[in-house]
Amino acid sequence: MFKRTDRLYITDIRESTEASSRPDPKDTYFLQKLVLGPLLDQATPFPSAGYQSMLAAEKEALASFIETNSFGPLWLEVVGKDIIDRIWSKQWRERLQKQYRNIAFSYASQLQTIRSVTKILDDHSIAHAVFKGAHTRELLYKNPAARSSCDIDLLIAEEDKNEVIGVLLAQGFRLSANPQNISHEASLLKNQIDLDLHWHIMRPGRIPRTLTKEFLGNRIRQDGYWSLGNEDNLFILLTHPVFTKYFELPRSSLILFLDLVLWLKQPIDFDQVHSSLKRTGLRTAAWITLEYFRLFTGTSTAEDLAKRLAPSPLKQRYLRQWIYKDLHSRFLATPLVPKLFFTLLAHDSSRNVHAFLKEFNFFGKPKD
Repeated sequence: MFKRTDRLYITDIRESTEASSRPDPKDTYFLQKLVLGPLLDQATPFPSAGYQSMLAAEKEALASFIETNSFGPLWLEVVGKDIIDRIWSKQWRERLQKQYRNIAFSYASQLQTIRSVTKILDDHSIAHAVFKGAHTRELLYKNPAARSSCDIDLLIAEEDKNEVIGVLLAQGFRLSANPQNISHEASLLKNQIDLDLHWHIMRPGRIPRTLTKEFLGNRIRQDGYWSLGNEDNLFILLTHPVFTKYFELPRSSLILFLDLVLWLKQPIDFDQVHSSLKRTGLRTAAWITLEYFRLFTGTSTAEDLAKRLAPSPLKQRYLRQWIYKDLHSRFLATPLVPKLFFTLLAHDSSRNVHAFLKEFNFFGKPKD
C-alpha cells in the first residue's frame, strides 16, 4: 500500500527503538514517527524487538495514539496481528479489529451516500465535487476501507447552496448549521452519515471567493462520483489543516500526512499548485504543512516544493519554534494566542492578513 525508495527513515526508527528500552524524550514527535514508520516502507522488516523493548507506559501511549488516530486498520494490514499481539496483547489487537470493522462499515455507508448524492445533484444539474479524506482514500489507498474518514466533504457553488440543501432535505437529510461556520459550510446528517457541505473552501477572507468556482470547473469524474482535480486536492491538503486543525495537526490529524505521502506520488503539475498558492497568499501555510511532513516522515519527497514555498529566513525561524516545540499544546485553554501569533503568519503578507481581518471579525463572530 505504501512504499518508499528511501529507507533511511525507517532505519533510523529501528535503530532508535532497538538501541535502548525507551524512545528519545527529546523528540517531541517520536510517537508520530513510530506510528507512521511501518506504513512508509513495507519492504523493510518491521523492528518488532525495538517496539517490544519499550516501557509499559510508552507502549500504552503508542497504543492510545494509534487508536485515537484510527490507524488500527492500517497497522493490522501492514504490521500484522501476530506482531501486535507480541508488542501489546491479544485483547488490544481485538480492539483494533473492532475499530477496523467499524471503519469498514462506515466506509461502505459513506460510499453509498456519495454515489446517491452524486446522482441526485447530477439529476438537478448542480456542479459539485467530493474532496479531502473520502476522495483521497478512494483514489490512493489500495484498501480504502482501512482509511477512516469521519465525514464526506462536498464542494458546491455558493449560489447553489439553498437549492442543494433543499434537495437533500427532501431526501431525508437533516440540517445542522454551526453559527460560527455558516459563512462557508454546513452539515447534513442522515443515518449517522455526516455530509459536510462547503460553498467556500475556507472561511471567507482566507482565499478568494472565486476559487470555489475555479476548482469546480476543474473537477473530474471518478468511479461513480465527481472529485476535484489532483492539483486542487493537493492545494487544499497543504493549506486547509493549518487554519482549521492547528491544535490537532500533530496529535489527531496524522492521517493527513500519510495522505500527503501518496498524493506526492501522483501525476501533479507542481507549477500549477505553486501558482495557486502564490496568488492566494498561502505559500507559507503550505510550507508549514510540508515542514510537519518532513518532521513526521523524514522524507525529502517534497523538498523542492518546500524550497519554492519557503518564507523569509526570519519567518522560517519563528514558525519553526512553534512547530518544533509544539507550542500549540501550551495554549489549549487560550486559542486566541496561536490564532494571533501562528495562523495569521501563515498568510504570506500583511496585505493577505488585512484582507482576512476585513472579511472576518477576528476577535468575535463572523459578520455573516
